[in-house]
Order: sequence, then structure tokens, then C-alpha cells
Amino acid sequence: MVTTLEACENGYKTCRQFAGYTQEEAAEQLHIGVRTLQAYEAKRFSPDCNSDDDLLSPVPESVVKQMITVYGVPLLAWWHIRHATLLGREFPDVYLPKSPGDMGFQTSLALEDIKRAETIVKVMFSDRRLRESRFDILKMREYRHATNQAAERLLSNVVYADTLISRSKDIAVAAV
Repeated sequence: MVTTLEACENGYKTCRQFAGYTQEEAAEQLHIGVRTLQAYEAKRFSPDCNSDDDLLSPVPESVVKQMITVYGVPLLAWWHIRHATLLGREFPDVYLPKSPGDMGFQTSLALEDIKRAETIVKVMFSDRRLRESRFDILKMREYRHATNQAAERLLSNVVYADTLISRSKDIAVAAV
């Protein structure tokens, strides 16, 4: 069975990849060593893990702030606090994107949620009998939580996309 911690991507790496940087290029832009960046990107994070030690980020906030600027993904600030700090456990899961990079990252996080939900369903109904009377209520709650997170993330993207579309219509009308 895949745990949440194993299924959770590293946001620093995901944002770098969305921005189109290699580790070498990103390290140069961030003014850190390539091995340092590799170490930051190797750690896995999860807001659902049981150990408080697993939440503590090795990435200094000054580096995260620089990543946000270089990668153009303001959502990384929320992700860092939510996944790499103890107080982040209290943050809500919904965040409205502020850039196309945020939109891409939000989509990536929604896909992780959907993969987690799929794994839960496979485990719950591994005997190939999809009988409602046999499901584990805790697993069903975990499934509901994962699908709800995915829906919230995708809805945030829809609202952002609608905002961009509306703005482009206003610009087109003003140009006429």
C-alpha cells in the first residue's frame, strides 16, 4: 500500500520543472550549490504524516522566497508552509492561483490527490467485490478527503482561468 508520504511530490522540484529549469540552471539562479538543491528536492513532505520531524523543512525561507521569484510560482510559499512546517498543518487546502505557474502546480497537487484516492479505492475493494456493506469507514473518509482536496484545487484553477478569460475579453473590447 502506498502511504501519503510516499505519494507526495516535492514541491520545490515540481515548481522548478514547471519553470523549465535544470537543477544546474536553478542552482545558479538561486545562488546555491547544485548538491544543496538536490538535497532540498530529495526530501518528501506530507501534511498527513504522523511524525512532526517529517514536517521540518531543510530549506531556508530565504531560499524558498528566491525560488518563488525565479520559478514564478507564488503558490510555493503556501506549499512550503503547509508541508514543511508544524503550523502549516492548520492551513486550509484551498489556494487561489496567482500565476500560470501556480495553476500548473495546483493541477499537479490535484493529480497527487486523485492518485491517492485511487490507491485507497483499490485497497478497499481489493477482493474485487464492490459491495458497500464491506467498506472500511476510515478508508472511505480518507478517500472523501483526497477527492475533496482534488476538487477544491481544480475549482481554484477554474476560477483563476475564468478570471484570465474575463480579463482578456475586457482587453479585446477596449482595443476595439
